[in-house]
Amino acid sequence: MPANGLNVGVDFSFGLFDANTSSTLNLGDVQSVKETAQKHDISSRPYNAIPKFAIVPDGYSGSMTVVRTGSQMEKLQIQLSNNFNNGVAILPGYLTKIVTDPDGSVSKFQYTGVAFFMNDIGDVSREKTVTQTIEWKAGDKQQLA
Repeated sequence: MPANGLNVGVDFSFGLFDANTSSTLNLGDVQSVKETAQKHDISSRPYNAIPKFAIVPDGYSGSMTVVRTGSQMEKLQIQLSNNFNNGVAILPGYLTKIVTDPDGSVSKFQYTGVAFFMNDIGDVSREKTVTQTIEWKAGDKQQLA
């Protein structure tokens, strides 16, 4: 829950739906999430007028750092790589974010057209948990509630 009118991170939850397996993935123990709105800039710089600029939305991207709690994500990454190498279509999925806002209301958002890849499978050491990183890109973001 939020603390003293601020979001503190524990009031967020994330779920990743993979359309290839028709299942919601166990992301492990999510430690941190970075979300970024992508854009590209356009401009017109005529000789006979002042310049004009615009920013065009260009999807979203992000990454998650998770503590490994099982092999599901590694197995999925291998399956997706094999599917790609064998010419099997890879379908985009969905990433859902649920936030308990400081006023007690709940906001739900869904990233659509999500492609994801586990690029850091883990740094294994006897003294610490195994952390992994999942990167993703999405075509759009909708507010569900």
